[in-house]
Amino acid sequence: MSQIMEENMYYFYFTIIVLALILILSTTQILKLNHLKAEQRSAVRDFQKLHKMSDSELLLFKNEMTAAKGHIVAIEEIIQKQPKLKQDEELLTAVEKAKKIFKQLMADPRDLTHFDNFLYRNLPTLQLLLEKYNENGDKLNEVLALSYQNIDLDFQKLQSEEQEKIEEAEAFIK
Repeated sequence: MSQIMEENMYYFYFTIIVLALILILSTTQILKLNHLKAEQRSAVRDFQKLHKMSDSELLLFKNEMTAAKGHIVAIEEIIQKQPKLKQDEELLTAVEKAKKIFKQLMADPRDLTHFDNFLYRNLPTLQLLLEKYNENGDKLNEVLALSYQNIDLDFQKLQSEEQEKIEEAEAFIK
């Protein structure tokens, strides 16, 4: 009887130790998560102050950029699944240009209104066309080419705005 009680005590102590370790590890993870959330909130506030954005502008920016990122990621996934699309240099160039526009918008959120066609029409349309590509294949080539051209126009707009900023800076320096 004494031996059975000793074995039960060992299991009891073992269980207590395991539970204590789980509690300590869980608490540590919760503290780390809270710290990361606080850092993220601080970074968002700093971003908002840097770009002089109101709360509603920040919310709009966040929603639009989340949607744009979703479109770009979905487009890349579709390309990876379609061997023929992987070979389409115009498509790959359009995606790279879309990423550059996205990066510019992240760097200067005030440009969001200048790229409304990109965000609301051109990028979602490209994703939709690529989703339909599996069903319709070559029938969409002309429409896809137009979509690539639209993104190229958006990119040219970005480059011309950057050039204007450079010229303004040079004129200010002189």
